[in-house]
Amino acid sequence: MMFNYLWLEGEFPVIISEKRATRPHLHGKRKISCPFCPGNEDLTPNEVLRRTAPDGSWYVRVVPNAYPFVRPDNPDAYGYHEVVVETSEHNKAFHELSAGHIAEVIEVWGEREYYMYGDKKIKYVSIFKNHGAGAGASIPHAHSQIAGIPFVPPRVKYRLENYPPSQAIHIFSGEYWSVAAPKTPRFAYEVHIYPQVSINHLYEMKYRHRFELAQILKGILQRVSEVVDAYNVVVFTSPQEGNIPVHFEVCPRKNKHAGFELGTGAYVVPVSPETTAKFYDVDVVFRNVL
Repeated sequence: MMFNYLWLEGEFPVIISEKRATRPHLHGKRKISCPFCPGNEDLTPNEVLRRTAPDGSWYVRVVPNAYPFVRPDNPDAYGYHEVVVETSEHNKAFHELSAGHIAEVIEVWGEREYYMYGDKKIKYVSIFKNHGAGAGASIPHAHSQIAGIPFVPPRVKYRLENYPPSQAIHIFSGEYWSVAAPKTPRFAYEVHIYPQVSINHLYEMKYRHRFELAQILKGILQRVSEVVDAYNVVVFTSPQEGNIPVHFEVCPRKNKHAGFELGTGAYVVPVSPETTAKFYDVDVVFRNVL
């Protein structure tokens, strides 16, 4: 028997999911073993969404996570846990996709967010991307994850009461989005992306919002990939009750969190926000948006 349940009392929420320990780790292994490649569709649960090209081939798929930490059939750990396979190409990273393709992935995120919020037991939808083994990805094929959970996480509760952030160094502004280096980062070269228009959910975005965001994300992640091979992208959206603007955190996994961070909740970061702002050279990183 594998235990899977929520524990919401105490210092922070915990989801116990012993099945997660059985996930395959495919970094450095042969492509043929990848469950996300075309031809291996039978290695994943039945898809819930796909985007297809005119020739009928798929280029984005959404499937239930085969190793979920929440499930709609488990009252002790209720929720939805899905995987977005972002491309059919095994060796193409997210930041190597075209801006138009990334914009479609963002649209798919929004469609699944909308679906999950249709279940009133879901209080928050978490959307996140792990790129590289150092960021928690067990499979190298480009993918992201969406989890609908029955509680509002502490960080989201904090944002409900403390948005917009008051301390950040402005880096760039497009027509719909701005980029800033937070004064209180947890990671070297961490940046945040904020909307300049009223958008509380991904599914509220128009194409023009998604496309500019895709251009910005692509530029940032291309720059990140020059110095580190692992990063996380975290999407913050409004919970079922309450509103905060959609915003994004890009967290390069250059520095490791160790005993001090675990014991105190404080972070030692080896790169200043001022240096981070210079690192994302506007004329290079955002040249496609200017």
